Amino acid sequence: MELIEKFYQFESEYDLNKFIIDGLWYYPLIKMTIYFELAGQNLKNNKNKRNKSIYSNVFKQFLKAMYWKINSERLHFSKYLFVDSALTRRQGEDGVDENMYFDPIINKLGYKNSLFVEYPNNEFNHTAKISHYNIYFPDFDIFKIFLKARFRKKKLIVNKKPVQDLYDYFEVHFDPDFINDRLNKFFLFKNLFEKMLNKVRPEIILLVDGYDYKQMALIYAAKKLGIPTVEMQHGLISRTHMGYMYKNIVSHQLFADYLFTFGDFFTRLIQSHSMVWQNNHIVSTGFPYIEMIKQKPVRLPTRLVRLANRFKIIYVTSQWTVRDELKKFIIELAKKLDPDFMIFYKIHPGEKEIENFYKPFLRYKNIELISDKSINSLELMKVAFVHSTVYSTSYFESVFFELPNIFIDVPQYRENIQNFIDNETAFLAIDTSSYFQYLEKILANSNISKKLQSKRVKFYSPNSLENVMASIERIAHSTKT
Repeated sequence: MELIEKFYQFESEYDLNKFIIDGLWYYPLIKMTIYFELAGQNLKNNKNKRNKSIYSNVFKQFLKAMYWKINSERLHFSKYLFVDSALTRRQGEDGVDENMYFDPIINKLGYKNSLFVEYPNNEFNHTAKISHYNIYFPDFDIFKIFLKARFRKKKLIVNKKPVQDLYDYFEVHFDPDFINDRLNKFFLFKNLFEKMLNKVRPEIILLVDGYDYKQMALIYAAKKLGIPTVEMQHGLISRTHMGYMYKNIVSHQLFADYLFTFGDFFTRLIQSHSMVWQNNHIVSTGFPYIEMIKQKPVRLPTRLVRLANRFKIIYVTSQWTVRDELKKFIIELAKKLDPDFMIFYKIHPGEKEIENFYKPFLRYKNIELISDKSINSLELMKVAFVHSTVYSTSYFESVFFELPNIFIDVPQYRENIQNFIDNETAFLAIDTSSYFQYLEKILANSNISKKLQSKRVKFYSPNSLENVMASIERIAHSTKT
């Protein structure tokens, strides 16, 4: 049984009303901890590592938090509040890291009307520079929350049984201290956001990554104050994404009021498989940043542009979860590759120990390893001939840039992409021989660009910035009336 089906089964059979504490239906919060655990991100171990790095050297982290506090914009009245994390994708230009989800919107709404809140990463660092718009860094507040949660004695789980039942159902070890710590932090963040929102008094909040527990706390606080919240789609949403797929729900307390998707494909997917966003609460707006990037001239280092002018580029986007399989495949591909081609291999931002892991690539002149995070992954789409990945948001992005795709087969992830294989614009290579066959087929197909254009409209709604602006205005106006 697939993981999503197992969650659906639990949500159908179990009384989800049992997951209520202090008036909060906290099941979505606990669901995501189990999902991350089963996906290989051991939150308990991560928590211990964070505690070790933060609390073994409190003074160092205190100084970092104070640094960002000093460089932070003050909280002030703002019509539009944007909230994101330093861990989400960024694209660099001119020494400033662009926020892919908010930059075009903030530019249109105006900096004076907008305030951007960016959470730090686990080391209290930021990807954002002191940019061209107002950024509030809540690092010192978060630092205090982690200290309070560390030493707080209050036990929030009055009835452990439903949580124990959930963990037992998925055969995951139940750690009540970890769950208590997570709930404590949730309520501490909720209190922080209530104070913050009372100072800012925004008409609307736009956020990314709504299934993060901090964002859930923000949404919960906003609902108590009657402020509408909008989650912006930030990546791949599939039928197996637990942050969006729910068979049953008791309350909308922890879900944003609205979800803006890239296009009708994702809207219909959620409406077909989830109970969270329905009717006019899910809007196919498009993706303003990707439209903006496509309209601009190529912005890449000169070396990469020269290589793209000399060779047909096979652009490979890595995934940290399958990088062993990808590395092996790409080396075999490079050994047999026609001299007219070159591989641009873009490192996933979450990958660690890159130099040692990818050292074998250095033996091949037809592999260009791109590890510089400031190089815009979307800009690379402009100069590529074909795109390859295992499963990734980058597939949909490549369709926007009218690139054919040759997926590299990793059996356990095949289901994520099999619905997109049409053997005209998207193919599945089980080995390097089939990869070269598909490459020849793409070279011979003069009509492939038109087919990709029609596919692009399926995934991305056009005129996205106008759509977002109109939807924001509609939501803000309906709240006032």
